[in-house]
Amino acid sequence: MAHPGIKVMHIITRLDKGGSAENTMLSALGLARRGYDVVIVRGDPRESGMSAEEEGVLDSSLREAAGLGIKVVMVRSLIRRVHPLYDLRALWIFFRLIRREKPDIVHTHTSKAGILGRIAARLAGVGLIIHQPHGHVFYGHYGPSLTAVFTLSEKWVSTFTHRIITLTDRGIEEYVEHGVGKREQYVAIPSGIDLEAVKRRSRPPADTRAGLALDPSCRVVGTVGKMFHVKGQTHLVSAASLVKRDFPEARFVIVGEGPLEGNLKRQAEALGLNGYLFFAGAWGEKAWDWINAFDVFVLPSINEGMGRVLVEAMALGKPVVATRAGGIPDVVVDGKTGMLVPSGDPKALADAIRRLLEDPDLRHRMGEEGRNRADSRFSAETMVDQIDQLYREITVQPKRSSHASNADGGRTVRD
Repeated sequence: MAHPGIKVMHIITRLDKGGSAENTMLSALGLARRGYDVVIVRGDPRESGMSAEEEGVLDSSLREAAGLGIKVVMVRSLIRRVHPLYDLRALWIFFRLIRREKPDIVHTHTSKAGILGRIAARLAGVGLIIHQPHGHVFYGHYGPSLTAVFTLSEKWVSTFTHRIITLTDRGIEEYVEHGVGKREQYVAIPSGIDLEAVKRRSRPPADTRAGLALDPSCRVVGTVGKMFHVKGQTHLVSAASLVKRDFPEARFVIVGEGPLEGNLKRQAEALGLNGYLFFAGAWGEKAWDWINAFDVFVLPSINEGMGRVLVEAMALGKPVVATRAGGIPDVVVDGKTGMLVPSGDPKALADAIRRLLEDPDLRHRMGEEGRNRADSRFSAETMVDQIDQLYREITVQPKRSSHASNADGGRTVRD
């Protein structure tokens, strides 16, 4: 059912091909199809370091957005790192944009855009402010000082935020435990995936494995993600060296790019994993190809809001080994759709991987359970349904909750 006459401005730091950006784009597209007037405000894409392939996928999404009448505004001064002059400029630009566009709802995403966007919305007198952090920075991302600054900022801006959307129920608990907002402000809406696209566009495993000359019959263990310390790939490399002792015929593949790529390759070489562990720089649909080529999917994260890639792996029928970090336990059912282990523990990772490698029936059973769970809980349509329902609920209520009171279609516009 369409909801005409409601204008929503989404503000996000980076509209790259990370999970938060994909979530935001799918939400915006779905809402526009339902009759919402949607504006997306994005930061400087040059900071994302996207590959040509990633840029191509994003361009395709932006063209789709243009076709639905979504306005996209690029703010060059919105960058991920803390920079007082850029941040003040971005805040001023947000304020002017909000005053000009007059949205009924400002819906911010991620930490930096969430803080600046909500302040600007408050100053501009927006009636309804929603924030969707897509995870948190309470641990694993920054040092103690910067983490404290972000936490204090989150506590303050939560006083004039009407709803906070976490990806999982565990996400709500973590925010409340850190004193950010009140429990009644929160709602958990899992990040949605275009599941049919994942299944339809994935190449057969043998075709993908041929790219690294991997035997079509060998058992392959792999992960997909930005090569960044919070993703924990260094622990997977260490686990691979332990698994190799019992399964020398297996192979490991780490898919992605990022600042730790060189370090991970040197670590693999030092552990004698040349020819056993491979690196593949693939994103987007090519990453789906690799997930489909794995026998076991691993996510060794230290911190994770939800882990959209886990849903993609489950949708493709892959058994999962993952850490208990963040919201992962709300996605992977331990012992049913996969196996959960402590984060930062290569031995525990290796033990779980070994168990799956030695038991094809267990792999098949967990894979099928995961496929069913992904289909029933994590589709993009289900996510948009829940966001639409939230918007409907808050737009028929008084615009200032008791808590809050205390406290051109498709074109790109540059500041």
